[in-house]
Amino acid sequence: MKTKQELEQQADAIMNSFSFETVRDYMYSINWEWRIYGEEDNRVPTVDELKAEARSLLTKAIWNDREVIDYGTGGFTAVKFSFGMRLFFNIG
Repeated sequence: MKTKQELEQQADAIMNSFSFETVRDYMYSINWEWRIYGEEDNRVPTVDELKAEARSLLTKAIWNDREVIDYGTGGFTAVKFSFGMRLFFNIG
């Protein structure tokens, strides 16, 4: 099993290589809106908001003591396995 430090490094690598722009473009094309905290209306999230949500899910998975766990919301799923981390964007 990887250490939390190794998982944090892997999460950083995922964040640097994941195509959040592609996700945002897809969400925009189908008008997939999120409820943004503190805002009255739903809207398509920005790339920065997508990144923040994805990193939050990865962090939750890392710091959960279970060997295998997943967290998801808004189309994203972050998964911690015994061998490392994965981030998915689910479209169907």
